[in-house]
Amino acid sequence: MLKNTHIPNSLLPCVLTILLSVIVGFLIISGQKAGIALALLPFIAWLGVRDKKYSLYFFFLIMPFYNIPFFSKNLMGLTGAKPFNLIASFTFAMFFFSGGSLLKNEDLIEKKSMIFLTSYFVIFSVAVFRSLGYLQTLVMFGPDKFHRSPMRYLLSEWVRPALFIIPFFYILKHIRTEEDIQRCIDIICYSIFMLSCAVVIVGLLNIKAITAGRGATNDVISKFFGMHYNSVGSIYIIVAPLLVRQVVIGKRLSVANFVLSSVAVALLQSRSAIIVFLSGIILTLYFLKKRIIMLSFIGLSALIFICWLPGFLIRTLSTGIEKGDMNSVLTGRVDKIWLPLLMERFHNLRQLFLGVGRFSMMNSPRYRQGYILQANSAHNAFIEFFVDNGLIIFSLVMVYLVFFLKKAWSLAKELDSPLAWVLFVCLLNYLAGTISGRKIYPDHHNMHLFPIIAMYINLIRLKFQNTESE
Repeated sequence: MLKNTHIPNSLLPCVLTILLSVIVGFLIISGQKAGIALALLPFIAWLGVRDKKYSLYFFFLIMPFYNIPFFSKNLMGLTGAKPFNLIASFTFAMFFFSGGSLLKNEDLIEKKSMIFLTSYFVIFSVAVFRSLGYLQTLVMFGPDKFHRSPMRYLLSEWVRPALFIIPFFYILKHIRTEEDIQRCIDIICYSIFMLSCAVVIVGLLNIKAITAGRGATNDVISKFFGMHYNSVGSIYIIVAPLLVRQVVIGKRLSVANFVLSSVAVALLQSRSAIIVFLSGIILTLYFLKKRIIMLSFIGLSALIFICWLPGFLIRTLSTGIEKGDMNSVLTGRVDKIWLPLLMERFHNLRQLFLGVGRFSMMNSPRYRQGYILQANSAHNAFIEFFVDNGLIIFSLVMVYLVFFLKKAWSLAKELDSPLAWVLFVCLLNYLAGTISGRKIYPDHHNMHLFPIIAMYINLIRLKFQNTESE
């Protein structure tokens, strides 16, 4: 009789590893993105097991590239199975694996922060689900943006934006020291360095299109990054103070990062991004008490604007100025979006107080009749939030925002910490940018704002804990 043979237990992991390697290799060779995605997940798992913060760092690195073709295509035709979605979900799982909890809070600050986050997410969720009632109208006016299927619509407009919130509670629960906060900033700046390199390379390789005008620029940027040029500009608006601080404290590659980012912002040609980016740099230097550097930067910027500004940027920055009215400067937003929307709401009390839902502008009778510019957003975050959610929710959120800003200002002033001021200016920068676009809802425009707010909260907690212990 033949003896029974058994595969030793020690060989089983090796066999499974070889089998998985063969499958992944075959998928990569055959051009399937699933192969690369499957190869990334064990790597992220290894990062998370090695240190609970590493999976967060990796998430930071890929955030600016979330919508490039590789990360934004469904794997093997499965709805929602985009590589970025899978990596974000995996990062979320690692948060719990590392001992994180959404229900347990260590102190009152953490509890209030989680209540704020929950309330914010509920408002966002209600707005999205209310919009299901006019989904077919959205599809009719935006067939390239919206899915006809309610499930796919929710995945794109509710689940995917919510993934950007993950760093908020990850940092709130796991990033507890100033060294860890600085490490998060370093990683974010590294990701911006990669983004700036990509923008500059793409811009230089397509310089004829870039210098032809903002329409051609948007075609180039959308093709390679999957985002409107204003959306990419929003990233730089938020992180500008971080880039300045890295230069001031002498971090490696910080000067190159700052210069590349400035060139990238110029190539993007987003007027609001250019203005707020430069203003944020000056404001950050002011709060860091670097007055000589601030005055030197203002002088150099003025010299460049007067003597060496390229023609395509002069054309971009001077749009509408020759007509001498604000509506022209804001490319028709006042007369063709803001005023018609507000007038419509004030003539309908129910919509005035309760709103309609997400993307409600596109369900407006005036929009359907062509009286409002055929865009999918109001190009003003506060007006958009008001018409979507109504006066009641809008007023509550604005009261809380004013309270938060006042409190954040007083705490930063009390601590007089350079890092606290820098994080605070990041928030101010984004709010300044919302005048002509961007979102209050979670979105790729503000994806870096969530970790920055969480880092500010934890820095305040840390400073007060140190004060109490002394």
